[in-house]
Amino acid sequence: MEIAQEFERKFQVSLVKAELEELLDITFEGAVNQVDVYYDTPNADLFIKGIFLRVRDGKSFQIKVNFDDLASGKSSGHVRCTEISLPLDFGAAEITALQPVLSLIGLTIGNAKSCFELFAENGLIASVSIDKTRAFSRQEWGGFYLDSVVGLGDF
Repeated sequence: MEIAQEFERKFQVSLVKAELEELLDITFEGAVNQVDVYYDTPNADLFIKGIFLRVRDGKSFQIKVNFDDLASGKSSGHVRCTEISLPLDFGAAEITALQPVLSLIGLTIGNAKSCFELFAENGLIASVSIDKTRAFSRQEWGGFYLDSVVGLGDF
């Protein structure tokens, strides 16, 4: 299990990759395809609270949430969040670590031994699928992503 703090700003861009590289004085590394499937209640209750549960590329389960926003009941615009990455199948360590997190976001692990069982336990459905090609430029302080999202554009 990995836990990271994420700080991000998203902007739709109309420039091509080479123009962005020149403007920002960066170089994007090779692009990779990613497919994220987000899970939520049929009424999008998690999304409304700024809670995101997703499966990335059919390989990992991730929870993204801003706990300060959750405690205050107000969104700060999803500029920062805690991102928790886990395997699709849960062992004892993942189950123990997940229980308090799920409790905070209003879900329960029940008898789930995988993220898909967790979704079923909580009545969650696949709500959105984001298919994108992502290029990355590493910087000392973090980095730039260039996402070309199918049907949405470049960000």
